[in-house]
Amino acid sequence: MFSNASLGGDATLSGMLVLHHPDCFGDADEFPVLTPLQRIERLDDAARSTVVAEDPPAPRQDPPARIRISPSKLPVFQECQRRQWFETRGGLSPEPIASGGQAHSSKGMPDNVDPATLGTVFHRILEIGIGNPGLDGELASSPLPASWTERREDHLSDPETHSTAFTELLPPDADLERTRLLVESMAERIGSGPLGRMVERQSVNDHRLEGLRTEMPFHIALDVETIDSVRQRWSPEGPELLASMDQATIEMSGIIDLVLCTVTSSGDSTIRAVDLKTEDAGLIDNDSSEGLLETLGSEDAGPACEAELELLSKHRMQLALYYQALKSIEDARKAADLNCRTVLLPAILVGVTGRMVEYPKEMLDQASQELEELLVRTAGMALASDAPLSDFDRL
Repeated sequence: MFSNASLGGDATLSGMLVLHHPDCFGDADEFPVLTPLQRIERLDDAARSTVVAEDPPAPRQDPPARIRISPSKLPVFQECQRRQWFETRGGLSPEPIASGGQAHSSKGMPDNVDPATLGTVFHRILEIGIGNPGLDGELASSPLPASWTERREDHLSDPETHSTAFTELLPPDADLERTRLLVESMAERIGSGPLGRMVERQSVNDHRLEGLRTEMPFHIALDVETIDSVRQRWSPEGPELLASMDQATIEMSGIIDLVLCTVTSSGDSTIRAVDLKTEDAGLIDNDSSEGLLETLGSEDAGPACEAELELLSKHRMQLALYYQALKSIEDARKAADLNCRTVLLPAILVGVTGRMVEYPKEMLDQASQELEELLVRTAGMALASDAPLSDFDRL
């Protein structure tokens, strides 16, 4: 066996395999069953071990995001941050779950005509009925589209104009007689007020009307800083940063009720945004001197009573936006070396008195600052992955 241990004759291989130690056998069980004590020891070893984690990669820098918001939402979002959160991140609708089913009849309103519907009707009457004196052969101090300067008769108090709006917008069961009375009164007061005198080519506060546009559409994009806005995702080691955004662009599209282009006696070209409001319309014929009716007949350019101040404050966000929209248009014309107009302070046309109430500069400046803060909050709320409700104040 020492010289040749092969067995079985010449056909067999030479040599003999000798397994002399347990290590010569392969490990048949690669995954042995651990005892409870072994499992506890392994868990303890893993818990006590320390692993040096690599630094996470820096979040990528994304280009400015574009966020859209409706101008009509600005006042309510400014008033209540949590409502903004519920509507934008919470997915809740601002509409009531169930309607009360009762017609609005308070404050002298016609039966089955709520204040919003009456406002829509009178906006339509202003759109199709307001006159335009045109240029009367003169050249505009700054070029205007032909549709802005086309001469048009004033039909604001025309019953046919009123009937057209009633047919288009009033519900079938509306109190037509009462609605007509309120509309005629507002049209008469606007016609005898500053706007009516301008339409008749009269100078008002040293401003003469050159052209106008009702229901002027606009689109504005405002850049805002969004410091610390980060997109992240969950991971077992903690939040994993994905993208950082330092800037966003807020886009808004809307319609300005009325835009007036005027010229002063010194030849200065101006443009102004005017917003029509029909608050307190139901009180117009009851000889009341409360609220907005307190200033009936006043010639003051600015707010002349507490009710007018409250009205201007309530709608300040929208008017600040309209002002910025016109200013961006005129600034673009100036940058292109084109004739441009000076943007005047915006104004509210009060339907029940016919007054055109100009915003005080201090109020407009404050509103512009609030608008910027609101847009920054809107961008942060839209972009950040973590924006809990608790971060936003209650009403």
